[in-house]
Amino acid sequence: MREARASTGFAARRDIFGYKHVISTHQSRAAERILFNVMCKPGDVVPNNTHFDTTRANVEFVGAEALDIPIAKTRQPSINFRSKEIWMFERWRN
Repeated sequence: MREARASTGFAARRDIFGYKHVISTHQSRAAERILFNVMCKPGDVVPNNTHFDTTRANVEFVGAEALDIPIAKTRQPSINFRSKEIWMFERWRN
């Protein structure tokens, strides 16, 4: 019975995400560890506004560089601006 439930759960995840293989993880740090081990290699650069310490550790563990590229507005809490997603792209382009 337990085996059937597990099998159904994985089938449901495949249906939701649309991938043949889905690896469930208990938290995002574990997922990041898997992702960066598969997607990155020594010498790769992973840009971000500012990496969390665990994300940085997972990137650097495989020999890639965790590059922080925040723009000046991020260091000024009194400034309120709408699109925080553009932070790194503004800095990356300049």
